[in-house]
Amino acid sequence: MVDRETTHRNNNKVTRLLKAARLKLQAHPEEIDYQHPRGLHRSQFADLLSSRWIHQHHNVLITGPTDSVW
Repeated sequence: MVDRETTHRNNNKVTRLLKAARLKLQAHPEEIDYQHPRGLHRSQFADLLSSRWIHQHHNVLITGPTDSVW
């Protein structure tokens, strides 16, 4: 029961923060096109999404242009 309450509160927090961010588009990791010649590697993104780098106290710097919306 405590786990369910914690999950519920965390979900509400994420929902509130996303709403406050007023993002124009919602992007999902599952929608990344790795075939596009941008040099993206599925294994690198999987490593980033695992959040191990946070627990290991590492930094991540992502550079380069974002995809344009026409």
